[in-house]
Amino acid sequence: MATKALFGQTIIKTQIDDPYFINESNLQINFTAIIGTGASSTVYKGFLIGSSPLYTTVKLIETQKFQDCEVVIKV
Repeated sequence: MATKALFGQTIIKTQIDDPYFINESNLQINFTAIIGTGASSTVYKGFLIGSSPLYTTVKLIETQKFQDCEVVIKV
């Protein structure tokens, strides 16, 4: 397991075999726009750059809107 500083936050990187995993290079996280917090995580506003894994996997008109769009990100 490796750690990396991203936008002043420490991120723990692990190998993920999830077909719907979004690489951090495709996300812009706004750490000043907190949507909510919980016991173990915080949710921020963000932006997805490119196509989502859902749209890549299921190319339907309904999933077409999930590219280059606003998202929320749990960290």
